[in-house]
Amino acid sequence: MAKSTYHHGNLHDALINAAEDLLDSAGHEGLSLRGLARKAGVSQTAPYRHFADKDALLIKVATRGFMDFTEALQKAVDAAAAQPPRDQLAALGRAYIDFSQQRSGVFHLMFLSDLLPKCADREMVEAATASFQVLARVVANCQGKADPLPSDATVVASWAMMHGLAMLLTHDVIHNKMTGNLSRAQIIDAITRMLLVTPPAG
Repeated sequence: MAKSTYHHGNLHDALINAAEDLLDSAGHEGLSLRGLARKAGVSQTAPYRHFADKDALLIKVATRGFMDFTEALQKAVDAAAAQPPRDQLAALGRAYIDFSQQRSGVFHLMFLSDLLPKCADREMVEAATASFQVLARVVANCQGKADPLPSDATVVASWAMMHGLAMLLTHDVIHNKMTGNLSRAQIIDAITRMLLVTPPAG
């Protein structure tokens, strides 16, 4: 769009949208505010009216990513609400994997970039925590608990297995020589059903 016709009132969201697109093709290391300005058809200084620097933009992209991630996980759980808890967990696992594959650039930013572990942005932390709580509630349900415990190794173990599978698939480590005739969907279903969700002894 030409600079003269660009509606600047939407520039904030337009830059986030453009950043999401570029993340999939170049990664966050190859993303710059100047490059996004060119993509949006505005001056090179225009993005700085909305974001102090590249990191500030990436935090907003990651925050929206976590919000979308939470929505995708909760939607999968809600769709399986009439099924047993372990089936709900399997549905959540499939949604987790699907998001990691379909939104790989944003997913990498959310979990693997060196920016976010050092980030104290409250909105982003709350968005990330909300996605974790969806998993925690389903695991608690599988254990016959009304609510998840404040700290539960079972939740962390379940998350680690689910996230590990997402990473293996994202990096194309799992292939036919390892899995034989199993489809990706069958692998996902088998792994999510093996998650450590049995109630503790006693």
